[in-house]
Amino acid sequence: RRSSDLSILTTIFDVLSDDHDLTELVGTRIYPGRAPPRVTLPFVKYFRVSNPHIETQEGATMAYPRVQFTVWATTALEAETVAFALKRAVRTIPDAAIIVGGGDTTDPATDAYGVHLDAEVYTREV
Repeated sequence: RRSSDLSILTTIFDVLSDDHDLTELVGTRIYPGRAPPRVTLPFVKYFRVSNPHIETQEGATMAYPRVQFTVWATTALEAETVAFALKRAVRTIPDAAIIVGGGDTTDPATDAYGVHLDAEVYTREV
């Protein structure tokens, strides 16, 4: 289904943007890479941390990029609420997406609260 490294990032964006529960909380504020300066909270950003591949005996390549998602919000409760919706959305990414880690953070410069979710997204490349 996917044939390039960039298409998985597009697929992630499409899945997150189409998730009703998540967009009820963040609207269209879902950003691959960096968020724009002074963006309204809450929002989600994500980036690919690594992109390992393995070659199968049939010659196909299985990719399982590790993607870090971060929710930023005005309160810890809001960040947790958005992170819960985000986690549910990530689990609907086609093929397989497994949450493998995460944690909390804060941004002293903006007084924002954050939640990180790390996921491995499995896909068979052509």
